[in-house]
Amino acid sequence: MMSKAIQILVMSTLLSGIPNASTFASSEMPPLPFPSMNSRENYLKLLLLSFHKYAGEDQVLMDDDIRSNEMRAIARRRDYMFTPVINADLDGDGQVTPSEWNTNLKSKRHIADGFDSWDTDKDGVITLLEAYAYAQGASAKLVAQSRESNHFINELMKFDLNQDGRLTAHELESGGRRAFAAYDADGDGLISPIELKDLKRDRRITPGIRRLSAGCNFPRPGADDQVFVIGSYEAGRLSSVSVAGQDQETETSEIHIEDGKQPIYLVATSYTPMIWRLTGHTERISHFVSNAYRGVGVTGIDKDKATLTGLGRCTIRFDKNNTSKATFDALAAAIGKPVDGIFDSYTLPGLVIPSQAVAPKDWPPAHKALARRKTEFQTGNLKAVARSTMESFRRFSPGGVAFLDAASVIASGTAEDYQVLPQEAGLVQLMQDGAVTLERGYYVINKPIARFPAGLNGAHSVRFLLEDGVPMPAGSPGHSKVITRSELEKKIRPQPREQKP
Repeated sequence: MMSKAIQILVMSTLLSGIPNASTFASSEMPPLPFPSMNSRENYLKLLLLSFHKYAGEDQVLMDDDIRSNEMRAIARRRDYMFTPVINADLDGDGQVTPSEWNTNLKSKRHIADGFDSWDTDKDGVITLLEAYAYAQGASAKLVAQSRESNHFINELMKFDLNQDGRLTAHELESGGRRAFAAYDADGDGLISPIELKDLKRDRRITPGIRRLSAGCNFPRPGADDQVFVIGSYEAGRLSSVSVAGQDQETETSEIHIEDGKQPIYLVATSYTPMIWRLTGHTERISHFVSNAYRGVGVTGIDKDKATLTGLGRCTIRFDKNNTSKATFDALAAAIGKPVDGIFDSYTLPGLVIPSQAVAPKDWPPAHKALARRKTEFQTGNLKAVARSTMESFRRFSPGGVAFLDAASVIASGTAEDYQVLPQEAGLVQLMQDGAVTLERGYYVINKPIARFPAGLNGAHSVRFLLEDGVPMPAGSPGHSKVITRSELEKKIRPQPREQKP
């Protein structure tokens, strides 16, 4: 059995990513804070075991492998939640009543929320379809929220040293050797008590913060600048403009700048491709630095005030586990000036700066109760179509969709209007245009459409039925299934029985 020390090392490495070669060579960078480890051989062995488990038959790890693994995690959790609810239907009539719920499920702690939440149409009973849909949505949300902290396999791609979106075993072994060498000061393949003591002394500083000095080129703030840092995973509001291509969903978050005399140096990061909309007294912004894994953009300031990158190695997100004084000290060293305020949130539709930022004076800093701006479901010119589609749209994107002007977006790559809006917004758009209708759980494509909506992966996946004669849309359907009308009819047509001789 692998030692706990080795498992901690691998987990820490995967969550932090691999610094570039200059990081390891630099005498200014202290060793990364891994608590303990065993031998180099065991460390590499566990890395490669994880890789071979998730890389698939081609033994190349890509985004699709990670998404497939996420779908399996969602399916397992969905079954864990859905099965007890269905088993509560004691009379077998296909629906669960309040009485059946209270008798069989009230004490089940793993059943998320109460009866009223599962009864989505509020008719007093939970049908099989309601139970399945709610379990699917709740499971997807729980898996997404736990992905960064509990499911380290999603971070394996940070060993993709040439950043081509394909991780090979050779790259993983090379990155693992370099990572281990950063902690093995004497190069003997083991960690001595002295080396371990040095690592433990520094363990509170998160590797994500240490990466900033080597991975991101921070412009130096002015002497009078106030420095604020924002970290998030997503915004919960889709954008009509993409900064990551037509097949990736881009979200958007608003940062409102309050009136004041001091200039503001702002750092904002997210995992999801993001367009940050700076509003209010934007003349206070001296410089805006931002990144996301696949692309990032900003509006509301001049281009010469923006430093943007789509490189994932710069991505940071702050949470209750790493908001420490050591974190801020390391971040201040990377930026070149002490941080005056920070804000973190998994979902961040918007906030107000500076008043809603947390000042890092007392430790641990207390988050304010009203830190986030109220989320309003915005649909612009999209109209309500099928209720189930609109409910999914609101559940996954509580902020709806913001319609932006692509020409006003400063981007790390290319800012362009979506040909079809992403995810559920795109389904609503296509149904509103009459090109798609909903038929017995299938989204039927009746007319030619430009492309599939981006981001129909995991819990967002649906079933498309392509009418005969309609060309296959461009783009990727993600994890959604596509079947033609002829294929479906052939599937459901009764097969003739063989005649006995």
